[in-house]
Amino acid sequence: MRRRLWGVATISMVALAVACAPPTVPPPVVTTEWPGTVTQGRTIGTTGTEWGGLDHNDDWLVRSRAGVDGTLTAAETVLTPRTGPGVGDLGAPVVLSPTYYSHPLYQSPLVSRPYLGTHLLLAGGDGVTAANRIFVEQGGTWTVGGTYALNPNREVVVAFSDSYLVTRDSAASADLLQVHPIDVTGGVVTVGPAVSVSLPASWSDYLRINGELAGNTLVVAGSDPIRPGAETALAVADLSDPTVTALTQVWTGGDLVLTSFDLDVDGSVTRAAVGVEASQGSGTVGRVMILSPTGSGPWATTAVLTPPAGLPDIGHGTYFGRQVALDDGLLVALARFVARPSPASTGTSNVGVLGAYRLVGGAWQLEASMTPAPDVITTPETSRLPAALDVAGTVVRVEISGTDQGAPPAPIFAESWMFGS
Repeated sequence: MRRRLWGVATISMVALAVACAPPTVPPPVVTTEWPGTVTQGRTIGTTGTEWGGLDHNDDWLVRSRAGVDGTLTAAETVLTPRTGPGVGDLGAPVVLSPTYYSHPLYQSPLVSRPYLGTHLLLAGGDGVTAANRIFVEQGGTWTVGGTYALNPNREVVVAFSDSYLVTRDSAASADLLQVHPIDVTGGVVTVGPAVSVSLPASWSDYLRINGELAGNTLVVAGSDPIRPGAETALAVADLSDPTVTALTQVWTGGDLVLTSFDLDVDGSVTRAAVGVEASQGSGTVGRVMILSPTGSGPWATTAVLTPPAGLPDIGHGTYFGRQVALDDGLLVALARFVARPSPASTGTSNVGVLGAYRLVGGAWQLEASMTPAPDVITTPETSRLPAALDVAGTVVRVEISGTDQGAPPAPIFAESWMFGS
């Protein structure tokens, strides 16, 4: 989340009983299945993957879906007002004018997903100029207040708020983040000149950098997903301090690759969820580290979540934690991968199931599961996994991407889902 404003037997008998007893099987974990609805139905790509973006603040949800093949295809960007924490507390959606996004793996001056501040929204371009639009919300109405174009030679957005735009321009320097102050006056947005903030010394080869802003506090997670033995680390900086020129590393996990990251913010940073897996490559079991600040020193690991026992999982835990979302003591994570029979044929459809964990009495308890698959799957699917995940209050949203079964090139599809307790 970006912010929170809101036994008698003889010895021989015992020995015989032990010898004849069946092996112990962990009892199944009993959870509630939260209901889900499709908020946008299936769309089919051709040779590329559709992808989406999700974000929220206390008053709005935002969702986007972009095109295929890395082309600058017009995509929908939908803002939904919030009147409370649940799925029943949502107003009529507001659809912005056609917005163009770029594939996250392609070099482009356009962002790949929307970033929502309190009253500002950084979205894609208008299809005419090579610049992202910054929308301003005034009285429930969103208008364009300014623009910002990324350097197509590898500049990416790390974090965004009403006060800062933080980017990393690897073409200029992989060792620095560029912090641009944002000013809003009379509905006009001005993105100021960048101030460079150094990454920790060991981060220069970190290919994956994810960041979040909580007021003036920038929290960044990073790792090198390629180099064996690489570590995942967390670093912070107070952007309101003019003497700060570098991020301070506050946590490190050796031999781990970052797979996902989110913050829980209640005025200040409360905790972070970091999805990781061992750096030795695919096939390793994932986990979710829960980290909390301890003042000005290193952050503490307060919990380590692992795949839930007693539940079917054809992925053997390798998918656990590859997506996480955290808000007000509710953690949603990609928990397991299941084979679901398909009525359309003798085959099955493989579905990524989400798990909801609630912080109760200082411990994280698996409370519910969510299965983003229709009751009737008319086409068998080799995969159905979340491409983006967000939780706001008790509203869980997920953008699904997947591949239908069949000879290559198999159709690639995307769907949008919403769940709630």
